[in-house]
Amino acid sequence: TIKFPPIVLQYLFYFSWLNLDIMKYFATGCIIPRNYFVDVFIATMLPVGATLAIYGHLQYRTWHLRTANAIGRERKRHFAIFIAAMYFMYTGINQALFRVFQTRQYEDGHRYLIADMSMRTDSPFYKSMVGYTVFMILMFPLGIIALFLWVLWINKSFFW
Repeated sequence: TIKFPPIVLQYLFYFSWLNLDIMKYFATGCIIPRNYFVDVFIATMLPVGATLAIYGHLQYRTWHLRTANAIGRERKRHFAIFIAAMYFMYTGINQALFRVFQTRQYEDGHRYLIADMSMRTDSPFYKSMVGYTVFMILMFPLGIIALFLWVLWINKSFFW
């Protein structure tokens, strides 16, 4: 089990209201089997879908524009929407991803996922999802920070 520093726990607590867990509002248990990894998968695919939607809307808005100035304005506007969307999804994605590593051992000697007590950590499905989760941790918690740092770097003349 990962012990998070108190500052991280405090951050997650303060921004937990931003957790965009849309799956809890839909009764999908009769359509697809529901477990915690379905939620993790949807939480990590939601930003991908949002990115594709924003990019598609950008292409739609710029296909008829002729001037580079107008296209540049649209790109800046859509990039700002993209950055804001990633910022608001960041906390919920991190929380979902790092809960995969929070387990508890019981008297029977088996470890279970705290977020989904029906999931044993010695199952092949859990082990495969840990691999997926590690990849997504590289993509989202680290990747979004790298994206924000890159945006700051390319705009450093604005700040200095």
